Amino acid sequence: MHQEPGVGDRRLVHPGRNLWLPFSIAREIWTASAQTAPDGSWRKVSHAPIRAWWTALRTNGIAVLLMRATAQEASAGWCAPAHARTVSLAHTS
Repeated sequence: MHQEPGVGDRRLVHPGRNLWLPFSIAREIWTASAQTAPDGSWRKVSHAPIRAWWTALRTNGIAVLLMRATAQEASAGWCAPAHARTVSLAHTS
């Protein structure tokens, strides 16, 4: 298998492909799985459900990243002594 020089660099230049390619595959599967019309022709299907799913998926991914970043910032400022962070297993009455 021969690759021309710079092929790996192109993957870094086009990071949008990582978002577009899975969306386009899901859209094509959605279209191909539509039932045919009674006369055997292709039915026109709406891509709105796929767009809504993809938007929700990406929005969730962004929200998770933001929550992780916020949690890391909050925990980075907490500098309690080591003995204050240990959990006591002894039963106190």
